[in-house]
Amino acid sequence: MLRSLWGLRTKRPVLFAVSVGTVCLLLAYPVLDVILQSIGLSYPFTPESGHDFAAYYLAARRFLAGVHLYPEEIGVIVTGNGYTPYSATETLGLGDVLPPADDPRVSAYIYPPVIVLVFVPFSLLPFQAAYVLWNVVSLFALWVGILSLVRTYGVTLSRVEKVLVLWALVGFQPVLYALKQGQIAVALAALFCFAAVAFERGRNAPDQRQQGSRRTRLISGVLTTLASFPKLFYATSGAHLLHDRDRLTGALGTLVLLGSLSVVVFGVEQHLRFFEILMVGKGWGESMPLASFAHDGFHPGYYNPFYVAGSFSLALRGLLLFSLVGLVVVTRGRPDVERPTFVLGLAAIPLLAPEAYTIEFASLLPAAIMLGYDEWKRTGGVPSVAPVAVALFGVHLQALRLLAWIVPSKVPRLDFLVPAMAFLQPGLLGNLLLCGLAGYRVVEPLLSESNIPHIRPWNE
Repeated sequence: MLRSLWGLRTKRPVLFAVSVGTVCLLLAYPVLDVILQSIGLSYPFTPESGHDFAAYYLAARRFLAGVHLYPEEIGVIVTGNGYTPYSATETLGLGDVLPPADDPRVSAYIYPPVIVLVFVPFSLLPFQAAYVLWNVVSLFALWVGILSLVRTYGVTLSRVEKVLVLWALVGFQPVLYALKQGQIAVALAALFCFAAVAFERGRNAPDQRQQGSRRTRLISGVLTTLASFPKLFYATSGAHLLHDRDRLTGALGTLVLLGSLSVVVFGVEQHLRFFEILMVGKGWGESMPLASFAHDGFHPGYYNPFYVAGSFSLALRGLLLFSLVGLVVVTRGRPDVERPTFVLGLAAIPLLAPEAYTIEFASLLPAAIMLGYDEWKRTGGVPSVAPVAVALFGVHLQALRLLAWIVPSKVPRLDFLVPAMAFLQPGLLGNLLLCGLAGYRVVEPLLSESNIPHIRPWNE
């Protein structure tokens, strides 16, 4: 693969330049993160930083102890900017004490009840061991998923290149940040990779009516539901399901099974509490003041793409969501737009989420790979968009920290950078690149049929 990349330096210099730059960034970031930790600009990679995993772990412990998964008072989980922060060491004590169900420090579990079953085996271990094992399993799954997706496109990697891919995944800041938190986002990104693999194999089968081909498409739908069920705002990932009856059947069947299992195991009361939490939300639609980036209130986890929309941000997301659904419905039955539709559904996740975090960028890795391949095979395609988007996601947090916090605090004359970053957020630019190009590829056949002027092919 590296030799193929080197061969692009004269044939496609733009693609070569941005690809090399992105690869260097990903390979260098783990070292940079260690340096940033030493000066207090990055979280350490220790169990004490695993706040999200602590929530999963304790929810599983509550389940085993027969205690309610959700807190008695909704108010204790909702604050102005999200959840009340807590320390894993404070919460867990010696690791053998089960905190009460209404402890406000451990009330961050807000996923559907059935998801807690995933963490029950981990909760049987001491917290530190469970945290490490969860991260190892999640990262390994994502690594295998990425390798499988790349192999689906006919790309062979040497052993050294496979190891470099693993290192690069750790160097993708959203993945690294999610691992530090012990977040489920890395495992969900892995499921999306496998869903994409099944999607491609189902499409590429010689006979779409063959039993094996149908089974593969069913599996793609199953994996899409499994990946989106824990975080319901991941539902846009199912855009591709509307293009194929088998994928849709697999997805809906899995949804029914998960819902039934959840009700049977956890009962109706737990679900009523879960829906109540969803209705209350956690500041959904509220705009996080960008000025907070200029002082110690900066939260590196947030992603606020529609800051400039203020109180209308939630309505704007709703409008874009309906537009996405309409676009998918209008283009049904067109095999040439299925892959861009899959990409668009994934890329829309952080853009349309009621409240997004930078960790959601992890699920855009398979989208970037799919779009890059699609553009590479397309006459006059623009494959360089994919590595540029990945690089922008990778530098999003630290670029915001530097330009909207550190620089204005040191040089007051540059305070204008704070509001300017609302428009120049690297993650937002990368998100718009993926959504924009994928969306254009979805509507391109309609533009051609209607004789509306559209982008002409070009070579990089």
